[in-house]
Amino acid sequence: MDELPQHLYERILPLVEASGIHGHLAFVYEMVENRRPGHIYVDQANNPNTTLVCNDNGFYLAFGRPDETLVRPLVEHFFHLNLRENYTSLLASSPEWMTVLGRILDPLGAEQFSRLVFARAARPGQALIPAGFSLEPITEEMGQSILDGTGTGGYGIAPWFIRIAGGPKAYAAPGLGLAFVYQGQIASLCGYCGLSKREAEMEVGTVPAFQGRGLAPQVSTAFLDQCLARGLELGYTCDSKNLASIKVAHKIGFVEVEEIHGYQLYKEN
Repeated sequence: MDELPQHLYERILPLVEASGIHGHLAFVYEMVENRRPGHIYVDQANNPNTTLVCNDNGFYLAFGRPDETLVRPLVEHFFHLNLRENYTSLLASSPEWMTVLGRILDPLGAEQFSRLVFARAARPGQALIPAGFSLEPITEEMGQSILDGTGTGGYGIAPWFIRIAGGPKAYAAPGLGLAFVYQGQIASLCGYCGLSKREAEMEVGTVPAFQGRGLAPQVSTAFLDQCLARGLELGYTCDSKNLASIKVAHKIGFVEVEEIHGYQLYKEN
C-alpha cells in the first residue's frame, strides 16, 4: 500500500461513508480537513478501494475492501513497531475486516478489544454547578496543568488528549472544553480528543478524589451545550467494559448504536 498525498485525502470519504460505522469518525474527518497529522494508506490513489487511516492520536481505522494480501505487510509492520507509547489500536469497520485482521494479528499475540459507540437521543437539561465548584474553560494554562499533572492531583486525569492536540496552546485554540474546578484544582472535565468541522469526539474524566459525586455528567452536559451552540455534533465512544463511562453516556441522553472491534498494535509485556 502507498501513502496518499494529503491533498487527495478526500478521496477516501466514499469508503468511510459506505462502511456504515459511526464511531471515531471525527478522527477521520479531522485528518481529511488537515486539522490533525497522520498517514493515510491506500491501494491506489485515483480510486481507492482499501484504506488504512492512521491518525497520530493512536486510533487507526480500516475501511473499504479488506484485502489481506495488500494490508498484511503494513499491519505487521505497525505491530512490530511496538506502538505502546500511544496505545495504538486498529479498528475494523466491518466483520470482514475483523476476520482479516485476526488472521494477521492473532498469530502475533495481539490483543482484541471492543468499543461501544453512542449517539445522542435526547438533550439533557441545563448543567448544574455544584456548590463550591466553578465551571471554567480549558485554557492554555489549564491545558499545561493537565499535561504536567499539577492541576489534576498528579495525573488524576490522563493528559493524552492535550498532548495529541499538539500541546496546551494548540488544544486551547478552538476554545472548546470545560472543567469543574474546586479550590484551584481540576475536579472533572470534558473536552475533545478529536475535532472536525462536523463533530467533536468527547474526552471526559474525573480526578479520583472527586469521583462518585456526579460531576462527569454535569460537565459533559455543559460541553454538549458548548458544541451544539457551534453546530457540532458530539461523538461518544468508550471501551465496552468501561461501566462508569457507559453510565455517563446514558445520563446525558446518549444510547448505544453499535459495537466496533479491533486489535491493539502492541503486545503487553
